[in-house]
Amino acid sequence: MPVNTKIISWPPSRWRKPPPQEPLSVDDGHDCWIVHSELLAKAQEIFKTSSNLAALRRSSGWRVRSTPDWATHREFAYGHTAMHGIAAEALALVFFHMSTYEHVSGDEIERRWDALDLWFERVMEDTYDQGLWHYDEDAWRGNPATAPVIYEAVKYAHALDHEIPAAERAAARQAYLDQERRLRERAAARKARALDYVDV
Repeated sequence: MPVNTKIISWPPSRWRKPPPQEPLSVDDGHDCWIVHSELLAKAQEIFKTSSNLAALRRSSGWRVRSTPDWATHREFAYGHTAMHGIAAEALALVFFHMSTYEHVSGDEIERRWDALDLWFERVMEDTYDQGLWHYDEDAWRGNPATAPVIYEAVKYAHALDHEIPAAERAAARQAYLDQERRLRERAAARKARALDYVDV
């Protein structure tokens, strides 16, 4: 889906029935849950310290008015499920981290964005998390995947694709995946050695 083409009305009109929606397919629902889980785990991974959060904010240059001044890395670690208006910036910074440091392509970022948007609108049953991201009754409500900063994050990922040669970006992505695989293998080997040890 091209950037800036999402059309979501909020609040819904009292006078018009919403158009009927097709049932969510099993594949779409599964993809939503996979992406939801992946992005939550990623937020917990990258927001471990206050310096991690500060570095990402400094690198992105984004300032999000829905984020309260008191928010710390602990709140950001909840990612797109964070409360108090933090979810939008947390998700945007996760996308920024993935596209900048993990070399995820703009198309892949956008695929995750679409899946998470669908997760909020069709999988989540709480109407608090549906409709456009907006401020109402002293709180930020709606789907954080529709916040303006998310559009900026997706456009930034596509801009990197245009600035960096495709072969170079693909090689960097593969190098990152290889490094992650080696780290997992080492962790598994350490765990196996620990399990093999028997105190007699």
